[in-house]
Amino acid sequence: MVAFAEILRRVRRNDPFLTEIHLGGCGIDDGDAEALADALRRNSHVASLDLSMNYRISAAGFFPLAEVLRTNAVITHLDLSGIHKFGAEGARTLSRALAVSESLTNVRLVWNNLGQEGACSLADALRTNKSIKSLSLRGTKIGPQGVKSIASVLQGNAAGIEALDLSENIVGAEGAQYIAEALCRNDVLKSLDLSACFIDLDGARSLAGALHSNNSVTFLDLRWNLVKTEGAELLVRSLGENETVTHLDLRHNEIISRIIADMAAASIFRNKSRTLRLFLKYSARFGQCRPVPGATLDCDELLSGLTGVFVEGSGKKWLWLLDSVSQCGMLQLQTDFSFLEVSVVPSALVLVKSHLGLNGAFEVVRARPDMFGHDRVPFHGLILSGGLTL
Repeated sequence: MVAFAEILRRVRRNDPFLTEIHLGGCGIDDGDAEALADALRRNSHVASLDLSMNYRISAAGFFPLAEVLRTNAVITHLDLSGIHKFGAEGARTLSRALAVSESLTNVRLVWNNLGQEGACSLADALRTNKSIKSLSLRGTKIGPQGVKSIASVLQGNAAGIEALDLSENIVGAEGAQYIAEALCRNDVLKSLDLSACFIDLDGARSLAGALHSNNSVTFLDLRWNLVKTEGAELLVRSLGENETVTHLDLRHNEIISRIIADMAAASIFRNKSRTLRLFLKYSARFGQCRPVPGATLDCDELLSGLTGVFVEGSGKKWLWLLDSVSQCGMLQLQTDFSFLEVSVVPSALVLVKSHLGLNGAFEVVRARPDMFGHDRVPFHGLILSGGLTL
């Protein structure tokens, strides 16, 4: 425990260079937690506290730290993940601190056995807390009724949470309905992780309905669920009305991906202001390229009229480009493809409903050698409209 002793000494000295404490998996026990709490009472520099994976801390041992958090005005990030003895009692203790805290913005309670009772305690605290922006309750065994408690504080923006992680909980269709009802009355939440939550077709239907009216969520993760193709169709169709979702992850849902990708391509035509990053899982093979008649266009003119749906799966990254020549009119996008992150390098270019022709397609590739060149990634080729087989 030499490292802990040194950290404790610096905390007591109010060392201005110690702003983050990372003690994850360091064997901290109740006595150590009490000593740290005592040191933090007089500290004005530590802004991040990570005590994750310390199995020896009990709910009672967390009490001194919770008391400090009630009045501390510096700590913004708190990670108490994987403290198995935390439970509902620990959630009650923490909730009393959260209810009055004005500094905490990011709280992680991942893999703690909070249960429905613990979720209810947290929900009560969130009704008065206005500082927390990110809350992670992954794998906390809160169940559908616990989800109901958390969802209740999202309605009417009772809490200012912008990022919520409920993954690896049994949410199911019932919990998805509670979340959907909350989303219809919330315009603050931006990121929602519902991966591995046993959400089926009925749950997908509820969420899709909520997306028709919600105008704040930009990131939705539904990996490892049971929505299947029909549920995915409902979700993707909702994007025709929704104006904010830019990241939708549907991998590992037994989806026929070609159908969904085609639907996404159609949906994005209805919304000219964004590019959707759609993540699917599928096994793909390239069919024969089928050149579509068309003249080579000026590069600037070519790029200014394209938008795209980014699709990732089976180790390949696909950039579906939608041609500006359509009944829906011109779709504007920066000519530098700035909607793609630096780390996103497509290995295939798919032109949907394209009038560009083979020469025009190659103009796209030549315009961005840094993106499509062989020096960055093995580029599998160009696929024109109708030339992709999944």
